[in-house]
Amino acid sequence: MRVRDNGRGGKGHKDIPLVESITFRSKFCNFTYDGTPMSGKYSVDEGYVYIEAGGELGTLSLEIVSVNQLEGEGWINGTFMREGHEGEMKDGGNGSGSHANSSSSEGNDNSSGADGANGDGSDSNAEEASTNATSAGSLNEEVHDASASGTGDAGSTKEAAPKRVVVKHLNTSNMRSNVSTKIGMFLTIDADGRVVAVKLDRSKTTCKNEVLVNSVTAAVKKEVLYNKVPGATYAKVSYVVKL
Repeated sequence: MRVRDNGRGGKGHKDIPLVESITFRSKFCNFTYDGTPMSGKYSVDEGYVYIEAGGELGTLSLEIVSVNQLEGEGWINGTFMREGHEGEMKDGGNGSGSHANSSSSEGNDNSSGADGANGDGSDSNAEEASTNATSAGSLNEEVHDASASGTGDAGSTKEAAPKRVVVKHLNTSNMRSNVSTKIGMFLTIDADGRVVAVKLDRSKTTCKNEVLVNSVTAAVKKEVLYNKVPGATYAKVSYVVKL
């Protein structure tokens, strides 16, 4: 839902909300442009959602500020919040172009992102936050990341680890399980957000099918992508796939 202007309409812009709400589905989204119902195929890339609207609108872009917040630009300018989460608004608009704290979520209701969950840190033993997302309409995924902040000797305070957020989830449209099950993993991610190592977390795994477990963990390493944090050290996060 559009909740305010964000100054990203471009030169000579006046706050005329041409798009007031967006409904994201598995691959396409629906919205109303200046009173006209429209739809477009969307994708997530480098902390932005891109909607292929066509015509004079071309490709619409929205920066992902959090799992519940998008900052639209140009024709689709304005701050968009997931319905029911308006009180969680973060500073991230005003044309700053910042990609910080990007995350995404994909579902079948009014939402402000595509495909994801958020959290921070590098110590997977301290679970701080989790969100559920529906990927390709067949899978719930949870992400539990943790903060590395704390106190050291003589009361000194360590800096919090950079925020690591999922920008691309596992595509599970071809994955099936005869029973409800889940597969937990510890992921090691690099500064570019790529998964460089996967270790099975048996404490969060209920799946008994080793072939399915191996298939899912291999696919996670290949497909899942986190936000980039230039210069960051390797980070460990917890990732749970529900089938």
